[in-house]
Amino acid sequence: MIVEQGTPRDLFASARQEVTRALLHGAEVTVRARGRDHTPVILNTEGISHSFGRRRKRIALRTMTLTFEEGEVLGVLGRSGSGKSTFARIIAGLDTPSTGTVVREWADGTPTKVALIAQEPYSSFDPTLTLRDSLGAAVSGLPADTADERIRGAVARVGLPPELLDRIPARCLGGQLQRMSIARALLVDPRVLICDESTSALDSVAQRHILDLLLHLNETMDLALIVISHDLDVISYVSDRVAVFHEGEVVEDRPLTEFLAAPAHPYSRRLVALSAEPGSVADGR
Repeated sequence: MIVEQGTPRDLFASARQEVTRALLHGAEVTVRARGRDHTPVILNTEGISHSFGRRRKRIALRTMTLTFEEGEVLGVLGRSGSGKSTFARIIAGLDTPSTGTVVREWADGTPTKVALIAQEPYSSFDPTLTLRDSLGAAVSGLPADTADERIRGAVARVGLPPELLDRIPARCLGGQLQRMSIARALLVDPRVLICDESTSALDSVAQRHILDLLLHLNETMDLALIVISHDLDVISYVSDRVAVFHEGEVVEDRPLTEFLAAPAHPYSRRLVALSAEPGSVADGR
């Protein structure tokens, strides 16, 4: 149903319906500025790069070195094709870098588990299986009672009722499925959670709910987050630190407040300037 209509000026100034106000509120730009102390390094990329093809090599990532601390939220910002997803797959262990290494361990040698949340929630689940079966694959080595308890606990942690576990993906909303994706990732006890454009397919209300959930997990579980997006508003809402990718390179790696106040690279300055324009979408395209 169409519940409200009008000019953009009128709707933004005086929306009458609650659903309209919720959508507008979800799209509001909020900068997350929190001070944080340095914590142990739990993951490190040492001179990694990546190329595709044998004869005609296409460079996806140029040589880069980044470190990640316990409980940190790193925002990875860049346009499509800048190397963000390749970087995510290498960090998660799904691809091997052409050069360099990824060190996934604490200073004392304890392994750092990494989990990846995909962009499109519907395509990340088998459409023929119930969500219970899909999540069960992550704990298949446990006794049935223990596995079921772990699954129900993870689903409760992301704010979903256990009844959804008996549905197939097509019977769920996009926001519900993305929460299920997060619950499945939590089952492997990760210390780093990579969110690769994980809210881009959602409306502004569902997007804000997922971002709030991720921040809650970060604060209550000390879970480090790598949030990858082309949207500066998303990065500003969640990040402690920002790494800007441009043409396969990291052109900036700075605390969020410093980056927004004085971006150094021309590409970064363009993104920040675009985000300041009324009604703009700073996606770097």
